[in-house]
Amino acid sequence: WWDTFRQIEEEDRQAPRESWERQLAALNPDYRSRPGGGGRPQTQFLRPPLVQFWKCSAIHLQGITLQNSPFWTLHTVYSRDIVISGVTILNPADAINTDAIDLDSSENITIEDCLFDVGDDAITLKSGSGADGLRINRPTRNVTARRCRILASHGGIAIGSETAGGIENVSVSDCVFEGTQRAIRLKSRRGRGGTIKNITLRDLTMDGCWCPIVIGQYFAPGVLAHERDVTLSERPQPLSAMTPHIRDIQIENVLATNVLSSAAFIVGLPEAPIDNVSIRNFSYALAPEGRLLETWNTEPTEGHFHDDDRGIKVINARNVKIQ
Repeated sequence: WWDTFRQIEEEDRQAPRESWERQLAALNPDYRSRPGGGGRPQTQFLRPPLVQFWKCSAIHLQGITLQNSPFWTLHTVYSRDIVISGVTILNPADAINTDAIDLDSSENITIEDCLFDVGDDAITLKSGSGADGLRINRPTRNVTARRCRILASHGGIAIGSETAGGIENVSVSDCVFEGTQRAIRLKSRRGRGGTIKNITLRDLTMDGCWCPIVIGQYFAPGVLAHERDVTLSERPQPLSAMTPHIRDIQIENVLATNVLSSAAFIVGLPEAPIDNVSIRNFSYALAPEGRLLETWNTEPTEGHFHDDDRGIKVINARNVKIQ
């Protein structure tokens, strides 16, 4: 798939050309109006996950390698009682949407002793988006991730941005992040709904990350042009079932060296501030001047809330304790 994708990009194709491309596009007639989440619409048509478990239980994956996925690599949906141990997932760094693991409205999961080097997020927790996610209303919960090594990825531990059913009771410990863009990445935005809560992350080592800690509610990729004025507005908007909430986050014992953009980005919605965040024993050091990136690399927010500050940014958040 990725050789074909690169050829499409090089030729700057604006529409399907080959017969197989036209067939796939016909199965997804509104592909041009759908948010790609990181890629142009003409490259999006119905790329499948490499492995998907749908309404399954008692899953045990151990000691396997998955690589070169066209989309999300290992996807669990409405599933439970899962152990993923000693699994290696490798995708090209420029392969958009190639998350390593996507836990989607699933529960009772352990991920341990794994290696991830991918083109998008690594360990990803989701629970549906918008009205459809609220209707189904199935959370992702009771997730443990430990002793994993995460290399290239957009987010190492990524919670969201599809949060409608809620994501809760997550424990991450003893993980190493090397060259990860954002090691800890909690993300949502207006229109996604749901609550992220009871998240604990501890004993983490990071090197060469763009930003060690991101907790944000202005995740911009995929926002359609006509939605931006409301979705990304810095002014308070009316509360509704589509308003996402983030609360009860504990982060402790984090060592981050060679930080490339900024130390932490904690930015909530003015109408729904991030609540009750504790960061203890967080030590960071910036990379040498010649290696630093522009601060807008911290998190894609269409330019909102970015300046030259490389420290810890906290906006629209309450009960935040940093020690």
